[in-house]
Amino acid sequence: MLTMLRVATERSELGTPGAGLPLPGSGLSIARLSTGRCALNYLIQRLPRGCEWTVLMPCYVAEGVIGPFRAAGMSVRHYRLNEHLAPNEVDVANLLSECRQGVLFVLIHYFGFSSLTESLRNMIAEREAVLICDCAHAPLSSTEQGVSLSEQGDVALHSLNKFLPVTDGAIILSRVEEINLAAGKGDLLEPPHDALAHFNRHLEACRALLECHSAEAARPLLVTIDESYEAYYKIINQDLSPRHQSKNSKAIEDAFSYESCAARRRRHASYLYENLKSPSFEPVHEALPKGAVPFGVPFRIRGKRRNEVLERLFEQNVLLSTLVDKWDFVPLGRSDFFASEVSFMQDHVLVPVSEFLSEEDVADMVIKLNGV
Repeated sequence: MLTMLRVATERSELGTPGAGLPLPGSGLSIARLSTGRCALNYLIQRLPRGCEWTVLMPCYVAEGVIGPFRAAGMSVRHYRLNEHLAPNEVDVANLLSECRQGVLFVLIHYFGFSSLTESLRNMIAEREAVLICDCAHAPLSSTEQGVSLSEQGDVALHSLNKFLPVTDGAIILSRVEEINLAAGKGDLLEPPHDALAHFNRHLEACRALLECHSAEAARPLLVTIDESYEAYYKIINQDLSPRHQSKNSKAIEDAFSYESCAARRRRHASYLYENLKSPSFEPVHEALPKGAVPFGVPFRIRGKRRNEVLERLFEQNVLLSTLVDKWDFVPLGRSDFFASEVSFMQDHVLVPVSEFLSEEDVADMVIKLNGV
């Protein structure tokens, strides 16, 4: 089954241990924690005191991102997105003008594509807001000039099990002297081992799904994948304690072949853009930007045909993904105002370009996509 779901990986399948996820150079304070939500809570505890912070973020956002700010009692306001999932800069300007004290601006680089423009960066800088870049989908992406997306903000967050075959790991880094994220000895607790056992079961089921060749065999695996993830999520969603990354995940992170992964994902994505001709699939981004290393490539399926298309392809051993569950925070009664977000959640699919797919896999998948 062709899928973008992360799969369990044997250490023997990895490379020679290195330094881990490539990160920007000097001038940083960095902490390695177990989950993205506990990393954000760790950040919140280290923000400069004496300031009443307002958090600006999209309402199409992971629960693990919005949750820590809400739990801290912070004021969270939502800016709109445009049809390419970038911030609506008129809306951002209005919200920034209404904020009276400190502003934390959360920017999400959806699916590995940059969401930051020079004009938006200038707007945020002029307001002296703290720019927090969520790079969970974009750990290997860069600008067209070759600058890592995690270098664009004052703070950057990486959540490793979105992209790597690990059970946990979140890296949060600061480029701002006033926000020191360096963790001292004894600052971090043990990782949530029960949760990680559930996530390991999830990864193993995803591996079995990748290796199965019929929709009938895949259906019970999808049940296991869902149940194991929900068991993991139930534990981590209730725990914002500062817990360190597990040793096994760090070892896999260190040995992962980042250069090969980026090259294969870009090659698969380029093939997809060049050869997917079906009018059923409308790309969110008209072209693959130089520097983008996709998490998955987003397309829209118009005319309320998404479920039909997903089922037809599933029967042909192609599992496209969607990202709605635990991401829909459109304020009650404001669906019309956040029309782009609502439309995207209703229409989109994510086409896999993962490094564990072969060129033959991707070519076969594109033939099937063109057939619907």
